[in-house]
Amino acid sequence: MKKIFNFTKKKKGFSPNTSDTGSVLSVGYDLKEKDLGKVHKAAYGGDLAKLKQLAKKNDINQLDKENRTALHFACANGQTDVVQFLVEIKAKLNLCDNQNRSPLMKAVQCQQERCVATLLEHDADPNLVDINGNTALHLASCIPAVSTAILLLEHEANVNAQNKEGYSPLTMAVKENHAEMAEFLLKEGADVNIKDRGHRWHLPEFTFLFVDFFYIPSFLRGSQSFTMAYLEPGRSVAMPRGNMGPGGERDRQGRLVDKMCQLEAQQVELRDSLEESRDSKQALDHRQLELDTDLNNLKFQLKQEQEKHRNASMLYEKTRVLLRKKEEDLRTEAEGKHKVELALRNLELEKRAILNNMKQLEEDRSETQKLLNQERGARALSETLLNNNLRKQQEIEEENRRTICKSNEALSQLTEATDRERELLQQNSALQDDLSSLRVELERSRSHSRQEESRLTEECEALREHLEDARRDLKLNEEALAQMVYQYTGQLTTLKAELSVTSTRLEHERQAREQLEAEGESGRTRLTGALQEAERCQAARADAERALQREREERQRAQDKLTGETANKREAVGGLSQKLAKAESRTNSLENEVHRLTMALTETEHMVTALQREKEVAMGRLRELEAALQVEREQAVRACARQEALQERLAVTQSEGMLIRQHLEEAQNKGMAKEKAVTDAQERFGDLLAKLRADGEEHVQLVEERSRELATKAAELRDQVYKLEEEKNERETVLRQLQQELADSLKKLSMSEASLEVNTRYRNDLEEEKARLLKDMDRLKGKVGGMELEKKKVKKIAEQKKSVDNRLDQEMKRNTELQKEIQTLPLVSMSQVDDLSVQLQKEASRCSQLERVNKELKEQLVSFKNLGRSNERLERSKKHLEEELLGLRQQVELGVIDQSQVDHYRREAEERARQEIRQKLEEVNIFLQTQAASQEALDQIKAASEASLRSTLEQRIRELEGELGRARSTQQDSMNLRDSTHTELERYRELYMEELRLRKSLAAKLER
Repeated sequence: MKKIFNFTKKKKGFSPNTSDTGSVLSVGYDLKEKDLGKVHKAAYGGDLAKLKQLAKKNDINQLDKENRTALHFACANGQTDVVQFLVEIKAKLNLCDNQNRSPLMKAVQCQQERCVATLLEHDADPNLVDINGNTALHLASCIPAVSTAILLLEHEANVNAQNKEGYSPLTMAVKENHAEMAEFLLKEGADVNIKDRGHRWHLPEFTFLFVDFFYIPSFLRGSQSFTMAYLEPGRSVAMPRGNMGPGGERDRQGRLVDKMCQLEAQQVELRDSLEESRDSKQALDHRQLELDTDLNNLKFQLKQEQEKHRNASMLYEKTRVLLRKKEEDLRTEAEGKHKVELALRNLELEKRAILNNMKQLEEDRSETQKLLNQERGARALSETLLNNNLRKQQEIEEENRRTICKSNEALSQLTEATDRERELLQQNSALQDDLSSLRVELERSRSHSRQEESRLTEECEALREHLEDARRDLKLNEEALAQMVYQYTGQLTTLKAELSVTSTRLEHERQAREQLEAEGESGRTRLTGALQEAERCQAARADAERALQREREERQRAQDKLTGETANKREAVGGLSQKLAKAESRTNSLENEVHRLTMALTETEHMVTALQREKEVAMGRLRELEAALQVEREQAVRACARQEALQERLAVTQSEGMLIRQHLEEAQNKGMAKEKAVTDAQERFGDLLAKLRADGEEHVQLVEERSRELATKAAELRDQVYKLEEEKNERETVLRQLQQELADSLKKLSMSEASLEVNTRYRNDLEEEKARLLKDMDRLKGKVGGMELEKKKVKKIAEQKKSVDNRLDQEMKRNTELQKEIQTLPLVSMSQVDDLSVQLQKEASRCSQLERVNKELKEQLVSFKNLGRSNERLERSKKHLEEELLGLRQQVELGVIDQSQVDHYRREAEERARQEIRQKLEEVNIFLQTQAASQEALDQIKAASEASLRSTLEQRIRELEGELGRARSTQQDSMNLRDSTHTELERYRELYMEELRLRKSLAAKLER
C-alpha cells in the first residue's frame, strides 16, 4: 500500500497554541519586579551564588502570585546551572503555575532542550496536562522540536494523548503543517484514526491515495472538509471497480444521495447541539478556571500561612532555647559569682588572720628584742662584777703580802697557828671547791647566754623572713582580688547588656507573632468566604460537582486542618492553664518552704539564746578563774617581797625558801583543782553541744517527714490533674466530633460561622487572660526570686553558724591542749604564768569576737523577722490576687466579661503590682540602711574593742616591766651576796697563804 503525504494549508478552527491566557508558543513570562521574591529574581537572572545563600534560609519551592516557582523561571530563561542546582537540592519538579504548566512544559515551550534533558533525567512527569489538556509532547509538536520530542518519548511520554478538543500531537503537527514532526510521530507509532470530541477525523486533510479504492467526487462529499475518504470494507461506501454495473451504480448513487442528505441533516443538528454544548462548556470552563485560580490562590495563602506559622513556631522555639540557655548561663554565672564572693570572703578572713599573725610576730619580735637587751645588760653587769672580783683578788694578794710581813713577828703564836692552820686548810679546801663550782657555773652561764643569743638571732631572722613572705602574699592577694573584682564587674555589665538585648528581641518577636496571628485570622475569614462561594456554586450546578469533587475534598481537608488548628490552640490554652496550675503549686510549695524556714529560724534563735546563756556561764567561770589568777599573782608578789627580805640573811632565807616551796605546791594544787573545774565545764559544754546537735537532727527528720508528706500530696494532685486532663481530652474529642458533623452538614453553615465568631472572641478573651496571667507569673517569679535570695541569706547564716561551731570546737581543742601543756609543765617561774595570762587575754579577745558574731547574728535574725513579715504581707496579697483570678475565670467561663471590665482589672492589677514593687523597693532600701547602720556600729565596736585591748596590753606590759625590774633587783642582790662570799673566801685564802709562809719561815729558822 502506497501512502503519499500532501500537506494542505492550515484551516481556521481551534488552535491548541492559544488559550485564554495567551499563546502556547509565547516565550517566557511577563514579569513585574514587585511580584517576584528574592529567590525568583536570583533564579530568573541566573545568580547561582545568591540562590545558594537564599536556599539555606528560605524555602526553594516558594510560589509567587501566579503560583510560579524558581524552577519555572529558570526553565523559561534557560538557566541550566540554576536548573541543575535546584534539581540537586530536590526542588519539586511537578508544581504547576496558574496555567497548570509544569517547569518541563515551560522548558519545552521556550525550546530549552538542556533544561528538558536535566528535568527528564530527574524523573519529571512528561504526561502532565495544562488548562487546555495539552501535554509537553503537544507543545513540542506545535513548535516543532523533534529533538525534544525524542527526549519526551524516551521517557515514556504518551504519543496518543488528547487535549480537551481531542487533538493528539500528530493532529497538532498536521494542523501546524510540520511534516517532519508528523513523519516522526507516525514512525513512533502515533494512532492515525484518532477523532476529536466532535467525532471528526482530521488526519485526511493531507491526501492519501489508495490504489484499491475509487475516488468519491466532490459533489457527493457535500460540505465535508475531506479530500479523500477512507472507509472500512464492511461499512464502506467505496467498492471495487470491476464489480459495478450501470443500474447498480444508479441505485448506489441514489442511496448515497439519500444517505448524504440524512447525514447533512444530522450534521446540522449535531452542529447546533455542538455549538450549544460549546457555549455551555466554555462557560463551565471559564467558571472552572475562576474556581481553579481561587483555589490556587487559597492554597497559596494556606501555604504562606502554614509557612508563617512554622516560622513563628521555629522562632518561638529558638527564643525559648536561647532564653533557657541564657537562664542557665545566668544561673552558672550567679553560682560562680557566689563562689567568688565566698572566695573573696575567705581571702579577707585569711588576710585578717595574716595581719593578726603579723601583729603577733611583731609583738614577739619586740618582746625578744627586749629580752635580748635585758640579757645584754645582765651580761654587762656580770662582766663588771667579774672585773670587780679580779680587782678585789689583787687587793687581797697585796694584803696577804702585808700579812706575811706581819707573820714574822707572830712566831710566838705557832701553837695557835697550828690549830688555825688545820681549820684554815679545811676552809681553804671548801673554798676551793666553791670556787671551782662557781667557775663552772660561770662558764655554763656564758655558754648558755651565747646559745640563747644565737637562738634569738636566728629566731629574729626567721621572723623577718616570715614577715616579708606574709607581706608579699598580702600584696599578691590584694592584686588578685582587684583583678577578680574588675573581671566580675565587666561580666556583670555584659550580662546586663545581654539581658536588655534579649528583652528587646522578645518584644519584637511577640509583636511579630501578634501580626502573624492577625494575618492568620484574616486568612481564615477569607477561607470562610471562599467556602461559602464554593458551596453556592455546588448547589447551583449539580453537573459541575463531579468535576469539582476533588476541590471539595481539598476544602474539607482545609476545614479539617482549621478544626485541628483550633483544637491545637485549645490544647495550647489547656497547656497554659496547666502551666498556671503548676506555677500556683510551685508558689504554694515555695510558701511552705518559707514557712519551714521561718520555723527553722525560730529554732535557730532558741539555739542561739541557749548558746548565749552557756557562753555567759562560761564567761562567768572565766572571770572567776581570772580573779583566782590575780590572787595567785598577789601571793607570788608577796613571796617575792619575802624573798627580797629573806635574802639579807642567808640562814633565814633557807627556811623562808621552804615555806615558799610549800606555797608553790599549794598553788599548784589549786591550779590542778581549777583545771579540773575547767575540764568539768568543758564536758558540760560538750554535752550541751551534743544535745543541740541531737535536737537539730530530730528537726531535720521532722522536716524530711514533712517533705515526704508534701511529695505524696503532690503525687495525689498530679493524679487529679491527670484525671482532669483526661476528662478535658474526652470533652475535646466530643467537640471535635461535633465540629466534624457541623462541617459535613451544609444546612448549618450559619451556626458554624456563629460558633467560629464565638470561638474567636473566646480566643481573644483567653489571650488577654493569658497575657494578664503571664504578667502575674512574672510578678510571682520576682517574688520567688526574692524568696530565693532570702533563702540564700538563711543558708549564709547557717554557714556562719557552722563556722562559729567550728571555731568553738577549735577553741575547745586548744583549751584541752593548753591544759595538757599546763599539766605537763610545772609552774616553776613567773614567765610561764605570764604566758598563761597572755593566752587568757587572747581567749578573752576571742570570746569578745564571738560575742560580736552573736550580735551580728541577732541583727540578721531581726532583719529576717522583718523579711518574714514582708513575706506574710506578700502571701496575703497573693491570696487576694488568687481570689480575683478565680472570680475572673468564672466570669470568663460564663462569657460575661466585657472589654471595659478587663481593662479595669488590668489597670487595677498593674497599679497593685506597681505599689507592691514600690513597697518592695522601700523595704529593700530600709534593709540596706539597717545593714549600713549595723556595719557602722560594728566598726565602732571593733574600734572600741581594739582600743580597750591596746590599753589592757599596755597596762600588762607595764606590769611585766615592773616585775622584771623586781626580778633584776633580786638578781643583783644575789650577785652582791655572791661577791661578798667571794671576797671573804679570797681573804681566807690570803690569810692561809700568809700562815703557810710563816710556817715555812719558822721551819727554816728552826732548821738553822
